[in-house]
Amino acid sequence: MKIIDPQWIRIAGDSINIKEDKPEHWQAYLGDSNKKIPLINWRITGNATTGNYLPNASSKRDFRGLLAWLDVYGTIETDQENIATVQLYDPTTK
Repeated sequence: MKIIDPQWIRIAGDSINIKEDKPEHWQAYLGDSNKKIPLINWRITGNATTGNYLPNASSKRDFRGLLAWLDVYGTIETDQENIATVQLYDPTTK
């Protein structure tokens, strides 16, 4: 999968898969989508700033049921092994 238009991407651990010892210990979501993208691992390229790299957590969970996550603004590409590369961009220069 390759998303070439920069957008907000939410990355979080997948506690269910971790507990079940599945290899996809991470998950990603594009924008407000509920469609989970399972990931074995991920890496970030580009310059992280306070505008495009936003860690967060909530005891009330987000609408997907996540407790802690990282929101990044950029593009994402996953390879055949479900390893993602996220290229960061500046959200103010769309």
